[in-house]
Amino acid sequence: MPYIALIVPLLLAALLVQAWTGGVTPAVMAFPVNVAVAAAALVVLWVAESEWGSTAWLKRLRSGGMACTLLVLTVLWCVAGGLVTQHHGAPLQPAWWHAFGLHAFTTSWPFVVLLALLQLHLALLLMHRLRHKGLPGQWTFVALHGGLLLALAAGFLGSADLTDHRTIVTRHEATRTAYDADGLAHPLPWALQLTDFTVQRNAADGSPSQFVASLTVDDAPVTLAVNEPQALTWCDDLYLTSYDRAATDGHTAYCIVQVVHNPWKWLSYAGLALLMAGSTMLLRRVR
Repeated sequence: MPYIALIVPLLLAALLVQAWTGGVTPAVMAFPVNVAVAAAALVVLWVAESEWGSTAWLKRLRSGGMACTLLVLTVLWCVAGGLVTQHHGAPLQPAWWHAFGLHAFTTSWPFVVLLALLQLHLALLLMHRLRHKGLPGQWTFVALHGGLLLALAAGFLGSADLTDHRTIVTRHEATRTAYDADGLAHPLPWALQLTDFTVQRNAADGSPSQFVASLTVDDAPVTLAVNEPQALTWCDDLYLTSYDRAATDGHTAYCIVQVVHNPWKWLSYAGLALLMAGSTMLLRRVR
């Protein structure tokens, strides 16, 4: 297949880089580098579409066959990574898991290359359609493809700015420190302290049905429950992840809170909203 002939050399190069470097470090693409790279890529793609849009290789890049090939390869890589225990520390056996990046597939070079190619394909497709047909009458197409592109780009570029830390919040002392997956300490912009912890139980058999933690965040009350996070700012969310399981009801000494900072999440939501709107318009057109 001609599409495979275009993709395979890039994937082989990605595997070589993976074996040499051990994977992508998202932090090097943190803001403003990620925004600059995205802007530069859009300019290059627009120039390429304007100057060489009718060439065979660009037609192949924005074709439906290329989209299907990229989606299948991306899904296969995700399935392969899902079958391997994700581990970012000491080497595991077999060693080829690390050589291919399957032990941390979301930051492996092959996965990054596939996602980048998929976004380039979507951007080229949108530019070509808008350049030749304009926006009127293309709302469904733009909403579907633009929404998918925006959601993918927000996750792809925003991963460099996302932080995911855990902190132990106790009753006796406020904390301003959280820890990442490697155990490194990071200061928090607020002081968190536990004031109460409640275990809600089923009336029928007394089994736990919900866990609720009452906290103060810089002396302001905040309530957390399992699967019910609280947004402190437009990009900071708190999640209740665990608690003092050895304690009896009413005597919980601490809980563990997940602190997620994701300034790109609203772009992801906007992309998903566009994608849903496009899907709705497409279904109405089919009916």
